[in-house]
Amino acid sequence: MKRRVGLFALSVGVISALFVQVVNADRYTSSNYTIDASEVGNSFGGASSDADYKLTSSGGESVIGQGSGGSYQLDSGYVAELQSSLQLSVQPHALMGYYPLDETQGSVYRDRATSGIDGYPIGAPTSVAGKVGNALSFNGTSQLVSVGGSAGFQSTKHTLEAWIKTTSTSSTMGVVTKGGDFWLGIDFNKVAIYDWNTGTTCSASTVSVGNGAWHHIAATLDSGVTNGSLIYVDGVQVKACTWTQTSQGGSTAIGAAAASPWGQYYNGSIDEVKIFSGTLSPSQIKAEYSAGSAGSTAGLSFATDVVPGISQTSSYDAIVLTDAPNGYTLALSQNQNLTKGSDTISPVAGTIASPLSWSEGTTKGFGFTLYGTNATAIDGKWSSGTAYAAFPGSATSFYTRSGTQSAKDVINMRLRLDVPSTQPSGTYTNVITTTGTITP
Repeated sequence: MKRRVGLFALSVGVISALFVQVVNADRYTSSNYTIDASEVGNSFGGASSDADYKLTSSGGESVIGQGSGGSYQLDSGYVAELQSSLQLSVQPHALMGYYPLDETQGSVYRDRATSGIDGYPIGAPTSVAGKVGNALSFNGTSQLVSVGGSAGFQSTKHTLEAWIKTTSTSSTMGVVTKGGDFWLGIDFNKVAIYDWNTGTTCSASTVSVGNGAWHHIAATLDSGVTNGSLIYVDGVQVKACTWTQTSQGGSTAIGAAAASPWGQYYNGSIDEVKIFSGTLSPSQIKAEYSAGSAGSTAGLSFATDVVPGISQTSSYDAIVLTDAPNGYTLALSQNQNLTKGSDTISPVAGTIASPLSWSEGTTKGFGFTLYGTNATAIDGKWSSGTAYAAFPGSATSFYTRSGTQSAKDVINMRLRLDVPSTQPSGTYTNVITTTGTITP
């Protein structure tokens, strides 16, 4: 069973994006079947039962998307009722919580990162069109999403992100918060963070987000470092603040800025909320912004642009959730070598079948490796993440998981780059496709 689930564009130093396919119509077609409100009884790939349409592996494919008809309801994300379905997300490393807020049915907003801490609505926020897929609209008086309890999302370093579109900015409003610890939101039209330890609000006083348009806001929090916590708006650093970690004993929420009893409610739409247990670099924040601007859900980046003589690595994770009983295979392909105008960067000499051991200072080119997982062990050919392969031109399997999953799988991956002294500096890009194939 094969389903194309991801596309991300890699821009070394700046841009990378993961696009997770979302179906926003009542009709879904493939080479094997058509699902349509008028055709569900005869659609290939599953069987209808009562008022519900049930997708099975018998037709060779499963679908996760959005849409509805007279006999079925599909919703985005992982849906346990879809037999042998697979959700794949490729994200920067150390992502603890990821809430796309795409769900239009039910009463839970699923975490697509590694924590598994789901969100639950209070006051019935409304599903609306988002920056990427769907978003949630909050009324500014009583609505929020409560995310887990006090034990979740504790760290001395954090990165917080969200896309926002304000309806009103005439007050202080929370976007993502952990009561008693971190706070990212709006302070009278300005993006701000709140330091619970000192009771101080630090706002980006020169940047307005109150124009009713979508904006990407982010903060990197580094406890105890003077001016070491940074605020970003639309990929650009706009303010340096000081934040000091407290007990981190409060609840986490989206759309409100105070610990229960809730207050400082957000008025407007929120989309693509992320919480990392570490601080992303400026180029990584820029990559996340650029990805969302292109309608994609994640950005990958090295710390800097390509510079001869500077060898760089960047870690990311493939996160998989599936109920397939026999496992799955992941495959990769790229559309071209890394390119900047007429300049290109050659791939490393290694292949997926035979990765090349990296020799620092000698090995040149661009490649990837696998270095860890909580699922089926990584093949020894990757030498625990010291051997690298080029991204192939056509879909090629690089990891196979066997058996039934009991929790989300996380496959740790790493990009690596070094170029000869003659390579022009700058930002290079390509597009990489990630494919998940369920084992029949």
